[in-house]
Amino acid sequence: MSLSIIFCGKCASNLVDSGFETETTLKCVDCSNSKDFKIGKISLGDDEEKILALAKQDAML
Repeated sequence: MSLSIIFCGKCASNLVDSGFETETTLKCVDCSNSKDFKIGKISLGDDEEKILALAKQDAML
């Protein structure tokens, strides 16, 4: 399994609003960019179960 993280193409911030709190599709929280984004992908490997468990725990709080 892999994990993808969206980065702002202008300021490289990973604080990107995916449209959950705004009407736009994507928007950088730091610089308000709404057009240029990059996606970084990593393989989770052996840590997959641990990372998913932590994410599920965080989502339930």
